[in-house]
Amino acid sequence: MSDHEPPTSLDKPPPGDDHAGIPTRVAKLEVRVDELILRLDRLETKVDRMDQKIDAGLQKLNDRFDRFYYLQTALIAGLLGLLAKVLGVF
Repeated sequence: MSDHEPPTSLDKPPPGDDHAGIPTRVAKLEVRVDELILRLDRLETKVDRMDQKIDAGLQKLNDRFDRFYYLQTALIAGLLGLLAKVLGVF
């Protein structure tokens, strides 16, 4: 039916096969992938901490802008009131 042989298993290479080191290479690759997963988990943890710090800093900055806005508004209202008194508008 078919002109080609069925694929061989990676666990047991056929005798005389040049790919006898495949199981070892796969095992090494699995170890490297596990190490990479651990590194990515640590990186994700660090990024989450940095996000929290950035969010806290942004909140503090927004609070300062709000205080500045209210101070500026009060100052302008006071100056306009003073100007109106000086000009005798009210």
